[in-house]
Amino acid sequence: MKSILFLIGITLSINACDLFHKNGKTHESQFVVYDTSSTYKPFDPLSSGETWTGDGEILFDNYKPTKEKKWELKHTDLRVRFDFKQRKLLGEADILISPYAAQQDTLFLDAKNMDIESIWNLLPNGQMPEHAIGSNQIFYVDSSLLKIYLGSFVQPGETKNIRIFYTAKPYEIGKTGGNLAITDDRGLFFINHDLSDPSKPRQIWTQGETESNSHWFPTIDAPNQKMTQTIQMTVPDTMVTLSNGTLLKSIKNTEGTRTDFWEQKQPHAPYLTMMAVGNWEIIKDKWRNKEVNYLVEKKYAPFAKLNFGNTPEMMEFFSQYTGVDFAWDKYSQVVVRDFVSGAMENTSATVHMEGLQQTPDLWKDKSMEDYVSHELFHQWFGDLVTTESWSNITLNESFATYGEYLWRKHKYGQESADFILDDFRNNYNWLGFDEGKKLVRYDYGKVGELFDAVSYQKGALILHMLQYTIGEKSFRSGIKNYLQNHMFGNAEVADLRMAMENATGRDLNWFFDQWYFAKGHPKIQLVLQNEPGDKKQQLYIQQTQTNRNCFNFPVRIEWSENGQIKSKKLFITQRNTIVNLECDVKPDWFVFDADNTLLCTIEYSLTDIADIEKQVTLLHNAYQHTASQSLKNRLFEQAANLTEFSESDAVKKSFAPFLRESLKSTYPYILSRALQFKITNLNQDGWNDNITQDTIVALLNNKSIPSDCRAQAISALYYMKAPNHLILKYTTDSSVAVSYRAILMLNNDSLSNTQCLSYMRLESRSIVAQYWASELISSGKINKIEILENFLSNKNIELSNFSNVARIALGESNNEEDIQIIRYFYSQFQKTNQINLLKILAMNIRDEYTDLKRQLTNSDDQEDASLKAIKEKCKLYEEVIESSKK
Repeated sequence: MKSILFLIGITLSINACDLFHKNGKTHESQFVVYDTSSTYKPFDPLSSGETWTGDGEILFDNYKPTKEKKWELKHTDLRVRFDFKQRKLLGEADILISPYAAQQDTLFLDAKNMDIESIWNLLPNGQMPEHAIGSNQIFYVDSSLLKIYLGSFVQPGETKNIRIFYTAKPYEIGKTGGNLAITDDRGLFFINHDLSDPSKPRQIWTQGETESNSHWFPTIDAPNQKMTQTIQMTVPDTMVTLSNGTLLKSIKNTEGTRTDFWEQKQPHAPYLTMMAVGNWEIIKDKWRNKEVNYLVEKKYAPFAKLNFGNTPEMMEFFSQYTGVDFAWDKYSQVVVRDFVSGAMENTSATVHMEGLQQTPDLWKDKSMEDYVSHELFHQWFGDLVTTESWSNITLNESFATYGEYLWRKHKYGQESADFILDDFRNNYNWLGFDEGKKLVRYDYGKVGELFDAVSYQKGALILHMLQYTIGEKSFRSGIKNYLQNHMFGNAEVADLRMAMENATGRDLNWFFDQWYFAKGHPKIQLVLQNEPGDKKQQLYIQQTQTNRNCFNFPVRIEWSENGQIKSKKLFITQRNTIVNLECDVKPDWFVFDADNTLLCTIEYSLTDIADIEKQVTLLHNAYQHTASQSLKNRLFEQAANLTEFSESDAVKKSFAPFLRESLKSTYPYILSRALQFKITNLNQDGWNDNITQDTIVALLNNKSIPSDCRAQAISALYYMKAPNHLILKYTTDSSVAVSYRAILMLNNDSLSNTQCLSYMRLESRSIVAQYWASELISSGKINKIEILENFLSNKNIELSNFSNVARIALGESNNEEDIQIIRYFYSQFQKTNQINLLKILAMNIRDEYTDLKRQLTNSDDQEDASLKAIKEKCKLYEEVIESSKK
C-alpha cells in the first residue's frame, strides 16, 4: 500500500507540473491558493485549538518504520580484550557488508560513544592496505552514529570488508536509559570489576536488546539485519567464556591469559550477539547429538539440573510441536549477577538473572521453570525468525510467553496450564492502563514501552484464542509454515497471518484486525431472562466496550436444565446477540465461555439485591459442576466481586458456603482470592462465614498447597488475631516464603529481645536469618550493634546476607548511629583480620563518602562549625575504605 500511494503522489505531482508549464504557457490553477498575508487560519476540527490526530490515526511524524536497509550485514569478526580496571573493551572488528538494493559509497554504523582509533578498507584477500581510511572521511554524526566515506561506489552483489580498531567505554556515557523490562542499556557490563565486593564474583556479560550491542562493537544495530559471526575473547586464564555458537578452540597466552574462539555459523540479528566471562562451573547435558550446558556458580552446581534439567525435554517438545527442529549448534544457559532483566534469549546462549540459581528450599517455593521455557521458545520465535521491526515485537514476546503455557500443558497437565493462563489474564488486567494499547504499535514513544503486558501476556492470550478459533492442528501447521518460510530471516505480523491462512484456507483478516491492530478487548454484559408471555429462557449478550462496535469471536456456553447439561457453540458477529436456550425454566446454572479461551471482562445486569443473591447462587452451582480450575477461578472471582459490590447481608449469606468451599481448593488463584476476601471482609458488619482459625491452620499445614498461598494464610491468622505462639512456629517452616511472612506478622512486643535474637542466631537458613535481622532493625526495639553482632555469630551467614543487613542498618540509622556502628565494626574486623567483612563495610559507605567529600569541596566556608561533623565522619569513612584495600 505504501508504494502504491507513493506512486499516486508522484503521478499527481507530475501532472500538476505539466498543467502549469505545458508549451511554456501558464495555465490557471485548479487548486485553491490562499493569500498568507490575510487572516487565513488552517482548518481545525477541534474548537479547543488542539492538534487533531484522528481516531487511531498514526501521524507520519510519530510513525516508527522498519529501519531502511542500504547495506546488508554479512559477517562480523570480533577480537576483544578487557580492561577490568577502567571497565573498557579494546576491540578489532571486521565487518563484511554488501549494498542491499542500490550502489553505495557511504556507510553508517552504530558505534555508541566509542574511541575510533583507525578504520581500514580491507583488500579482497582480507589483507590490510597500505593506508587507513583518512580522518577526513570518518565522522561521528552524533555520539552514536559513525559515518564513513568509502571513496568509491560499491555495487549490489559486491562485498566490502571494513576493519575498525576501537575502544568501547560503556561506563563513560553518563546516565544510561532503561525501562521496566530492561533497566540499563549500556550493553556491556562489568560486575565487581575491582574485586571490592567479596560477596560477588567478578563477571563480564552483555545485554543487546533492543539496540545496545552497538555500545561494545560497531554494527548496523537493527533487528532486520542478519549476520554470521566469530568472536575471539582474550581473558584471564582462570575464567570461563561463553558466546553464541560453538567454541572452536582455546589458546593459552604467555601473560596468564587465554584466547577463546567462538563461531556462530547461522545468521542471526546483531542484538542477539552475546559474551559472558566469569568463574562458573559448567554442568553438561545434551539433546539428541547437541551440546546443552548450564553455567552456574560453584555453590549452585549440585542444583543446576534441579533448575534447568528439563531443558532437553523442552527442546524435544518444542521441536515436535512446531515441526521445526532446534536449529542452533548448541544451547547454553548462564546465570549472571546483577542482570538488568529477567533473562535474555541470545542465540544458542541464554542469560538468566541470579534468581535462577536456586537451592532446593527456594525452588520448592517457586520454580523458575517458566523463565527456562520462555527463553528456549525464543530460539524459534525471535532468534530463528526475528521481528522485522520493534513495532512487531509480538512475534517474539507473545510466542515466547505462550511457550510457557504449551510446556506446562505438555509436562504438568491442563490444570498447571490453566494456572498460567490465569496469570496472563491477571497481569494484563491488573495493569489497566495497557488496555488502550494495540498489540502492533507503529507509533510508540521509546522502544522500551513495547515490553509490557500487551506484548507479553495479552499477546499470548491472543495466540491461545487463535488456536481455539482455527483448531490446534491448523495452528501448529501455521506455525510450521511461518518458521519455514522465514527461517534465519525476518517477519512482520502480516507474514504470520498469511502462514495461518495457508494452513486453514480461511481468511483471517478479521481476527488479526481486531486483535493485533485494534486496542482493548470485549466487555460483555450478560442478562438471563424470559420475555413476558414466553416461557423460553433467553441469554442476552451485549458488548459494551467503547473503542470498537463489535469484536467477533467463537464462544461456547453451557447450562443445566433440571440436572441435564446442555451446550451451544456460537460465533458472535453483532454487538447485541440473543441466544434462545430452549428451556422452559431458568437454568440451575450457566457458564459463558465454557472453554475458557476468550479474553474479555464479564458483567451481569442486576436489578436488585434478590437478583444478585440468585446470581451468586447460580455461579456457585456452576462452580460445583465445572471441571476446569481456571473456569472455577473466574466464576468465584465474579461471585466475590458481586458480594463485595452489594454489601448486602443476604448476599453475604448466600456467598458464605461458596467461600468455605473455595478455601478447600488447592488451585492457587482461587485460594488466594478466597483468603484475600476473608482478610478484607473480616470486620464487616453482618459478616459471619463460620471460618475459624482452625480452618486456616488446616490449610496452612497442607504442604501440597503453594507456598505463597500458605504465606497468605499466615496473614489471615494475624488479622484474625491468632495467638502469637501459633504464628511463631511457622518461622521455621520448610518454606522460606512462609517463614518470612511469619516473621513479618509476628507481634514482636510479645517476644523478648533474647528470644528474637536467639531465633535469628540459630536459624539454619542464611536468607531467613537475614529476614529476622531486617525486621528487628525496623522494629527499633534492639540496639543495631547488638543485632549485627548476633547476626554475624550465626555460622550459616553468607557475605551477601551480611551486606544486605548492613545496608539496611545504616540506611535506617541517624548520623550518630552510623558513626557508632561503623567505628565499632571497623575495630572488630581489624582485630580479627576479617578482611572480607571489612570490604563489605567499606562498600556500603563508599557512595555516602563520595557525597560527603563533594559537600566539603563545594562549601564556601571551610571553617563553618556545621562541617565539623561531616569532616569527622568523612575521615572515619576514608580510613575504613583505605584499610579495606590493603
